[in-house]
Amino acid sequence: MLVIGFNWPNFHDNAVAAVLDGKLVYASEEERYTRHKHSPYELPSNALEHCFAFLKSNYGIKPDAVDAYATNFDPKFYGMKSRAWHSFSQISLLKDYSLRNEVATIAYSNVISAITRSITSRLDFTESAKLFIKSIILHMGFQISEDEIKIFPVRHHLAHAASAYYFSGSKTALALVVDGQGETDATTAWSVRNGEFENIYSQDWNSLSMGYLYEYISKYLGFTRLEGPGKVMGLAPYGKTDKKMENRLNSLIVRIIASYFVQLSVFGICAYWMLGRNGF
Repeated sequence: MLVIGFNWPNFHDNAVAAVLDGKLVYASEEERYTRHKHSPYELPSNALEHCFAFLKSNYGIKPDAVDAYATNFDPKFYGMKSRAWHSFSQISLLKDYSLRNEVATIAYSNVISAITRSITSRLDFTESAKLFIKSIILHMGFQISEDEIKIFPVRHHLAHAASAYYFSGSKTALALVVDGQGETDATTAWSVRNGEFENIYSQDWNSLSMGYLYEYISKYLGFTRLEGPGKVMGLAPYGKTDKKMENRLNSLIVRIIASYFVQLSVFGICAYWMLGRNGF
């Protein structure tokens, strides 16, 4: 069985991976081809095209032989406003891809088809993902019907938990996901037994999130938005314990039994002003 996973909708670090009979055989990020660090808001078009080429040259598998595709966000966990935003932003990216790659003849029909399907499917943005895959395959000189393309959207935090679990070597595990934001999740916990995932805790991002707090502090330290958190996390072990700094960080997080929320005043311009004013 061949499953290809890719980012959809496209925010940052857009990539493609292929799992053949339970084994990871291909993974590549779009930034490798565009040379745009983190590939912000870019379709993983080059990564997917190279994935198809890799499978064809190494395993003799053509694009129409893919059994299933998986995406890293599930529209049913979004509210209607978010689903509308993602549906139409993806349609715009798809149109731009079609025009750039000399398939303008299908750009118009793709856009009209994607808009129609988004509306009739209650803004299911995986419909535009099918058109994206079809556009890539046509650009490579192959043929495929949309009925042959099977897409399975995966809840974002479940995708994070799965990526940790399947490479851990453990059969039983507890997975904790602390993200900036999934569909609506900020923090989740998962009990995993023999590959079966049970969501045992979930906190939505209306409480603001530990991930966003980390990002804003990284930005205050002088790092860019996407680059900062990873570098700060890597540098953190080289630092020394500072009780005063720890107390200031703790003061930003309010704990309520089995939950937390981050004080709103630490975000945006308020975050920069407050941390700077306190000599943070």
